[in-house]
Amino acid sequence: MDNFLKLIIILWIIFFFFLLYQIFDYIKFKIYLKKLKNKPCICKEYLEKLDYYQKIPKNLKEIIEFKIKRFLIEKQFIPKYMQINDEIKCIIAFYACLPTIAYKNFCYPSLKYIYVYPHTIIKKHINQNGIVKKEMLISGESVGDAVIIAWDEAKRDIYHYQKRNVIIHEFAHELDFEEGMIDGIPVFAIEDFEHFKTIFNKTFQKAVKDRIIDEYAYTNKAEFFAVTTEYFFLRPKTLKVHYPELYKEYIKIFKFDPLKENQ
Repeated sequence: MDNFLKLIIILWIIFFFFLLYQIFDYIKFKIYLKKLKNKPCICKEYLEKLDYYQKIPKNLKEIIEFKIKRFLIEKQFIPKYMQINDEIKCIIAFYACLPTIAYKNFCYPSLKYIYVYPHTIIKKHINQNGIVKKEMLISGESVGDAVIIAWDEAKRDIYHYQKRNVIIHEFAHELDFEEGMIDGIPVFAIEDFEHFKTIFNKTFQKAVKDRIIDEYAYTNKAEFFAVTTEYFFLRPKTLKVHYPELYKEYIKIFKFDPLKENQ
């Protein structure tokens, strides 16, 4: 048997075991999801207090509860200078999962950690000489494998209905990260990437001139996506009136219409 034939056989054996491993891993994953589905949701009492949860149709409530259970198992919550309880975890998980409500088995694959701070964080920008160039207050931040949330800001947004939501905002950034580039194009837009990109860029340019929505949206395209995602879920009428084309695109990628009662 010549060396080339031996190599082919070895490669086929490697491929066979790799395929076997993939099948086993897939079956194991499906069993995990099935067990998770039958597991009771510890968040029910906290979700019932949320106006947004009450508006969601029954079939979508079941989906988001399933997604929350998975989120709480797979993501590590790390409290900073505070104690963290089930309510905090459940509320963050709900709003993190809300933009992905139509994607039952999507659970932010790149995300590992959620850091929760009690108050707004002072972020320092240091130049090359080690001198603090600028200080700014942040209520949240997304850095790919981690999300930072200031709980007092998040709680105010949710329970006093400020029509803003730092959790949705930061997890919109995570959807942007999942696509591979921080450019305002979320992972869900991949199927019709060029079309979404055209509408998104055109709307961004118009928005910069109009200055109708929150000023932070005009910082860059990534922030424009995060802010308009907040508007889509919390102030859909405003987004639809001023940027109807973008609103239609968001319905397509999120597979959800906040203005429609029965999804």
